[in-house]
Amino acid sequence: MLITASEEVMRHLPGFISGNFHASTDGSTVVNYVQWESRETLQAAQTDAAARVHMDRAMEIAERIEPRIYTVEAVHHR
Repeated sequence: MLITASEEVMRHLPGFISGNFHASTDGSTVVNYVQWESRETLQAAQTDAAARVHMDRAMEIAERIEPRIYTVEAVHHR
């Protein structure tokens, strides 16, 4: 569901840079790491009607959602 939401809606919103989903190998947890151009574009996405449909559905089925806003401090590539 999260992948579909990203493909169909989120990646088309202004300010979206990238979205990554990490699933634990035991199937108990999914981490959704999304990059936005700014806090303002994130806030606009959070109020977008089409995006809200997907976010509300995720909130209905998730046992726990812990949203956080981070700043990139370092990036390392191989």
